[in-house]
Amino acid sequence: GIFDGVYDKLLSKICAKKEIEHLSVIFNQARIRELMTISNPVSGITRQMKAESHRDVYVKDETFSLVKQFAKEYLQDAMDLAFLTEQRPADVFKAQWSDIKDGVLVFAQNKTHQVVRVLISGKLEKIVRRIKSRGIIGKTTICEERGQTITYDKFKADFRNARPKAKAYADENG
Repeated sequence: GIFDGVYDKLLSKICAKKEIEHLSVIFNQARIRELMTISNPVSGITRQMKAESHRDVYVKDETFSLVKQFAKEYLQDAMDLAFLTEQRPADVFKAQWSDIKDGVLVFAQNKTHQVVRVLISGKLEKIVRRIKSRGIIGKTTICEERGQTITYDKFKADFRNARPKAKAYADENG
């Protein structure tokens, strides 16, 4: 068919699968509205597609620590906050100082819309103090050198820069 090989040409197999599923919905709508009379050309393709999810990867403590070692300071803070609060990066970067009330950090999660309250004590308390001690206070708990909010693109770029440095160091040092 006309879509043979599309899946193999796209870099992200998961994205390719989603794109083909979206095309299937569009073709089904076109058939319902009688804009096309042939059968759906992508029907059944995604069932044969095998895409491994990166979400099945378990990151070991030593790998986490090594990447963190090569990350920028704000990213180290974000990694610690995400690890200790069990929150997604987007929720960590969205957290504001005003979200801390009575020793509790309140997250309003982007994805699930759940409200999560995390007691600031122990290691988390040390990290919050470490962030405050830098004297760079912006609206958000994690911010750039001048207090600006970190964009998702900046976070992604800085994280992608830290990983190969950590890998190179690990390869050199066994």
